[in-house]
Amino acid sequence: MSHNKLSEAERIEIIKNAISSFEHGIEHLINWVNEKNIKFSILHIFNALELITKAHLGTINEALLWPDVDKKNNKSADISILIKRMNQFSIKRFNENLEKK
Repeated sequence: MSHNKLSEAERIEIIKNAISSFEHGIEHLINWVNEKNIKFSILHIFNALELITKAHLGTINEALLWPDVDKKNNKSADISILIKRMNQFSIKRFNENLEKK
């Protein structure tokens, strides 16, 4: 596993994207007209949570964002892997029920 961390600028950019996704998700709820709005709201809010998780893990070690921590990759690990890594490498923890799903 590498020892590189996300730069502060990279972390801030990810957080800005998370905020934008969250706001967009809330807009879908506020402008609710049909079930599509609810679905898009859930997707955008979920994306915001995933981005916040990535921003945090990246400050520990950017390799925690890759599917395989020993192999640099342009792809991101999926959320189930990120949740497990959050519980392994961070003092901030997810509820263990999330990890089981």
